[in-house]
Amino acid sequence: MFATAMPPGCPRDDGSVTGDAVPLSIKFDLSDQDLNHFRKLMLQTRENVKGRTQEQVVVAARALLENARASNAPEFVLGRLDRLTKLIAMLEDEEWQLPEDERARVLVALAYFCEPCDLIPDHLTALGFLDDAIMIELVVEELRGELESYEDFCRFREEQQAHRAQHESADAARTTGTVTRSDWLDAKRAELHGRMRQHGMSRGLRGLFSLFSG
Repeated sequence: MFATAMPPGCPRDDGSVTGDAVPLSIKFDLSDQDLNHFRKLMLQTRENVKGRTQEQVVVAARALLENARASNAPEFVLGRLDRLTKLIAMLEDEEWQLPEDERARVLVALAYFCEPCDLIPDHLTALGFLDDAIMIELVVEELRGELESYEDFCRFREEQQAHRAQHESADAARTTGTVTRSDWLDAKRAELHGRMRQHGMSRGLRGLFSLFSG
């Protein structure tokens, strides 16, 4: 584990300049034992989530986000916790129609952050969400295929909506047999769902660490 700090007045990669408050970059490695510990926590969550509805899990996840924001948690924690909103959106977006296997994994991932027993109690403002931030990093890596596919779907939907709003009216679409919104969304969704499955199969074939296996 090591840390690096940039002195005031130094340019950052994004073009900004450091001020009086010196940012600190900390990197650390998780050992196999560490990873197995987080896997055990996730597998326990999988058992605990049985019997809970999607709505219950989502409500609890949103409560965690509100609690973190209200507690003035550090930016590095809030930035990671905000990724939970994308997982929630994947579940609730009716046009995305997340398949059941992927839906179950996302639900388990969200449910972890609703568990009352953390490695570090959340009421310890500065450190209480640290274990959650680490788990989110692991979840995002594990669900990268699902997240990237959903982001591409949202981007495609927005672009198509803007394009079609400029070039055709709803009445024209009904009378001329133009491809409907449902048609072009169905085609893109099928393509991206297939890509999600390929990504999952690739992870398995490469023997990569999985939070959800076991």
